[in-house]
Amino acid sequence: MKKLLIGILCALSLSMLNVKAAEETTKDKINVYVFTKDGCPYCEKAKTFLNSITDEYGKYFNLVVYEVYDAEWNANENLKNAMDTVAKEFGDKVNGVPYIVIGDEASWPGYQSAFDDDIKKAIKKAYENEDYKDIVAPLINSSIGEKKDEHSNDTIITVAILVVLVGGIGSLVYFSRKKQK
Repeated sequence: MKKLLIGILCALSLSMLNVKAAEETTKDKINVYVFTKDGCPYCEKAKTFLNSITDEYGKYFNLVVYEVYDAEWNANENLKNAMDTVAKEFGDKVNGVPYIVIGDEASWPGYQSAFDDDIKKAIKKAYENEDYKDIVAPLINSSIGEKKDEHSNDTIITVAILVVLVGGIGSLVYFSRKKQK
């Protein structure tokens, strides 16, 4: 009985190490943000370009589009404030859209096809950067009132393993008592 219990504990301990190692070797995609206006032709061109490179660069990035203005130029004030704050961080003067942001190092107020190669290079550079920092997500989350997820993947995995462990021990105790009767 004790050997079985020790074996189960050892197996679960090793599985926790393997899960952690697998998480550390998986590189998350970076986010490419495009602040847009409904009906804006330059915004559509920027989104079309970014969607067109997903075959080659899709493993590196997620495209995140925020519509700051509707077709009549009515602003979503929270998104506009977030965009303005990001632009200020970069020292950009943003008078309109699209506004493209990659990490904390690259931004483009406006869009033209001449930017394409620079955008591709910035995507790859941000993905390969060990110190990649997404400055947009926290600003958007605070601007629109979203709360950060308080539970990390590590916490969820640890709780799941503990539930399995407690259930296993409970089953062992139950069946060992049942055999003794």
